[in-house]
Amino acid sequence: MLTLGEFPIYYTWMAYVPLTFGVAGGLSEVAFRPAQRFPAPVGILLLSAIVLGVPIQLASAVYYWRGRNVDQIESLVGRHVDDKDWVYADYSSYFAVRKITPHVLMPYIIPRIYKEKVTVLVVSPETFAEYARGTVGGVWRDTGDGILARGHDLLPKSSFAILLQRRVDVRVYRRIDLHL
Repeated sequence: MLTLGEFPIYYTWMAYVPLTFGVAGGLSEVAFRPAQRFPAPVGILLLSAIVLGVPIQLASAVYYWRGRNVDQIESLVGRHVDDKDWVYADYSSYFAVRKITPHVLMPYIIPRIYKEKVTVLVVSPETFAEYARGTVGGVWRDTGDGILARGHDLLPKSSFAILLQRRVDVRVYRRIDLHL
C-alpha cells in the first residue's frame, strides 16, 4: 500500500499494525531461542526503519504542528454542524464532526440514498467541485467559514508522503436544495 500510495490516510494504521505484529513475532522467536543468532539482514532493516522513519515522522509532525490545530477544527465544525446533519467530511475533520453527529461520510463513493441525505460538506476548497458535483451532487452554498492551510505540503504528490502529516485546509458548505 505504501508503494502505490493508493489508500486513504485514515488507513495508515493498516500498514503499521501488521508490520508491528510481524516485527514483534520475529523478535519473540529470537528471544525464545537464544541459541540462534538474530539474522543480520533483519537487524539492519529494522534499525534502518527506526533510524530513518522516526526522524521523518517527528520532522513532519513539527513542520505541520501549527497547521493542525484540533481546537480550530472543532470550533469550525461546532459553528456549522448540528446533530441532525448528514456530513461529508474530509479526513482531517472526521473526528470533530463525529462528536456532533453520527452521520459522517468520508471521501469515497457512496450509495445514492446517502448522497441525498448529505446536508453539509466539510472539505478542502480544492476538492469541493469534485465532491459536490461528482460524488454527492446537489447545489451548495459556501458558508464563508473555513480553515485555510498556509504554505504547502512537503512531497504533495509522493506515494511516500501518504504517511506524513498534512495541513488542515477545509471549508464548510451547506446544501441549498434538499431534494434532488
